[in-house]
Formats: sequence, C-alpha cells, structure tokens
Amino acid sequence: MATGAGKSLLKVRDLLHVRVAAPDLDEAERFLVTFGLATVERTPDRLYSRGTDAGPWCHVVERGEARLIGSAFLVDDRAQLEKAAAIAGAGAIEPTGEPGGGDRVRLTDPNGFSVDIIHGIESLPALPVEEHRVNTAFRRGRPDGQLYRRPPGPAHVRRLGHFVLSTPDLDRTRQWYREVLGLIGTEDIFAGEKDNIVASFSRLARGEEYVDHHVFMTHKGAKADLNHLGFEVLDADDLFFGHYYMKDAGVRHRWGVGRHRLGSQIYNQWFDPWNRGYEHWTDTDVLNEQHELALVPAAEALKSQWGDAPPVKFE
Repeated sequence: MATGAGKSLLKVRDLLHVRVAAPDLDEAERFLVTFGLATVERTPDRLYSRGTDAGPWCHVVERGEARLIGSAFLVDDRAQLEKAAAIAGAGAIEPTGEPGGGDRVRLTDPNGFSVDIIHGIESLPALPVEEHRVNTAFRRGRPDGQLYRRPPGPAHVRRLGHFVLSTPDLDRTRQWYREVLGLIGTEDIFAGEKDNIVASFSRLARGEEYVDHHVFMTHKGAKADLNHLGFEVLDADDLFFGHYYMKDAGVRHRWGVGRHRLGSQIYNQWFDPWNRGYEHWTDTDVLNEQHELALVPAAEALKSQWGDAPPVKFE
C-alpha cells in the first residue's frame, strides 16, 4: 500500500488551476481557444478559462512578464484551510476574490511558486459534448448506418490533469509536494545510482479511489520553471482533430503524437506564444493507494511506447 499522504500536513483533493503571466491577453486568449479551452471571464488584467467538464475554471493568465506564477489545489473542508494557515510562511485565510468565490490560503513552494489551497469554490456546469462512439475489432460502438462527419475544429479540453516543473532543487521540491500537500509518489526516476533521483511523478491520495497516474511531475533543470501543463481531451480522435487544427493555425509544435511509457497517455505537446508547453493527452493509467512507489531508470523513463524521441532539451 502506498504511503506518504497519512504523514503529510495537508490532504488535497484535486488540482484546481495553474496561474501564469503573459504580456498580451489577446494573444493568450487566441492560443487558449485554439488549444480547446473556453473563456469564462476576462478583465483588463486577467483571463480565466475552463474545460468541458463540470467544475471550476482551470487556467488563469495575469497580465505581466511571461512566467509561471503558481498552482492551486482543492481541499474538502475548512479544517484543511486552517491547517494550511498554520504552516510556516503561509498567508491567512482570505476570500479568493476570483470567479467562483471560495476561500484560500497561499503557500509558497521551494521554488518560489505560489500554491493556493482553496475551499468553497463554486463549480461550473458541464459544457455539452457529444460522445464519439467508435467501431473497433472488439466492439462496434457506433450505431449501424450512421456516418461520422466531424468538421475541423479544436480538441475538446475536458480538464487540467497535471503540471510539470523543472527545478534545480528536486529533492526539496518532491518532498514538499508530498509532505505538505499529501501527494503520493508513483515513480521516482534515477540516473546511475538509485539514490540519484532526477525526476518524480506524484498522484492524488484518495484511498481506494482510482486517480490519474500523476497530477504533478518534477525534474532536475537549470532553473525553476514550467515544463508543461497537461490537459485531458475526449479521446485519440479528438486529439488528432486538435493536432491538425493547431497545425493549420500555425501553432508551434513541441512533441508527439505518441504514447508515454510512464502513465501510458497518448500525448501531443505544443508551445504557447511564450514557449510554455501545453499538452493534450488521453487514456492515462489510473491507480489507487495499493500501487507502490517504483524506481525507474532514466534511460527508459522518457521513452515512448510509440512515437518520436523526446526533444533534446526536455526542460
């Protein structure tokens, strides 16, 4: 049985959103809509976006010099907010002052990125999406006689699933997200000796409930920065619709299409106008507390089950 969450200061329920800054909100919105996110609200200095799933908004851009500001996690009750406020260096419990309301406590991770702990934010209703039923060698899912004719358009982003940080201080970063937030280690990646950890995958702790293979990954890098954000889309067909729509729109491609070895997602990554990675993914492994932390050699960690080799500098 996995361990770690029981010894943590907090137990987060889910990843809510990631917050970035960009100098041009018009350009940011064009990219995000092309990528498949929907605008929730826009002010002179902020742009809020969502996926199709029911839930709060999942991405915010603040006007400013391009950078990662931080992330936010949901907790189940106010008692978790009170615990968060008692952590050294934490802010006080305060209203978020953003769409959906709720209260938050702002923490700071070892790299200086903000991590908001939020309770009481309102959910948005799901956006209508038609399921594409497929015919395979094992199951004929599409009704007989029905023609599939989908016009070109963006992928349907469902939700934000994970984010990935590069950091010069991997040990402290990995430890902080597990021991403070209560994430569970899925895999630690080593180079050479097994105690030389160069990357790690962590997931949410929900007991017997199955969750995504990872909600957070971190790897060694020259500086603390965002590697990429991972957003779930409907299926592989939807991912490829998004691929050609973004390609035709002139968006710069990063990596994919392929299937990861660790996590098993079919993935496709793009650059936003400020060289940040944005990933479409589908069909992830799901795990619960019974899955033990695994040590994986770096030589196999970034390999794809199929698809191109990773970029020369994956940081």
